[in-house]
Amino acid sequence: MAPDAPVRSRTLSRKIAVALLYWQDGSGLSAEDTLALFLDNFQPDNDPENILGVGSAPFKASWPLAREFFAGVMDNLATVDEGLSRGSSSWRLDRFSKVERAIARLSAYELYFRSDIPPKVSLNEAIEMAKEFGDVETPDFVNGILDELRREIARDKGDGPSPAAGRLMKSVPAKEAGRGPEKAARRGKEPYDL
Repeated sequence: MAPDAPVRSRTLSRKIAVALLYWQDGSGLSAEDTLALFLDNFQPDNDPENILGVGSAPFKASWPLAREFFAGVMDNLATVDEGLSRGSSSWRLDRFSKVERAIARLSAYELYFRSDIPPKVSLNEAIEMAKEFGDVETPDFVNGILDELRREIARDKGDGPSPAAGRLMKSVPAKEAGRGPEKAARRGKEPYDL
């Protein structure tokens, strides 16, 4: 097995979970009915058009985690939606497109409940899916909301700086903040290029 196979499998699991969340959103179906109907219609063996664009083996390998992600979002939907509402204070959740809502819900679930997934990975995966499935503004929109939620969760856990600390760090010159010319050169950047 190639070293990057689990990453692809996890990415595919996320895409399937987003498809499930998209399909379930506003359908009135239970989570169980959504899973059953989705399998009947979109499992590669049952879908002659292969809408998901994957073979049977990758789908089967990705399905357990996709189902786990979907169930996790559905079981914690109130918490997930409340966090997204706080992260998007100028947009009500019902104003998100279904694609934006599905992607944001999955990533918010990961941020809240999946300590095995680094927040940066969750945000990057959400942005990539937003590029693939959303319109031109979706990646920035999803990134802004999820990054705000990530910061809020980090503050609540005591893992991140307070808002005041963030303002203070912006006022500290890069050299004093540990990003001086030597560190910048090691990163292949110009000095003080943050």
